[in-house]
Amino acid sequence: MLHAIVHPADIQDRDGGIVLLATLFGMYPFLKKLFADGGYQGPDFQKALAKILPHLTTEIVKWPVPGSVDTRLS
Repeated sequence: MLHAIVHPADIQDRDGGIVLLATLFGMYPFLKKLFADGGYQGPDFQKALAKILPHLTTEIVKWPVPGSVDTRLS
């Protein structure tokens, strides 16, 4: 983990994620790629991300990742 922000429960992860990323990439400007789960896909998140971090590319990771062990509870 590189960074964390605690926010109220009524804020969606993807909305709070923009705030987190804005501060994270200020601390680590050399980072070029964000790997995120499906909760962060969608046009609103992508537009906000492109506005604050235009150099950053995002890859949505599908679960389970091939070759990994799926540890989620059913």
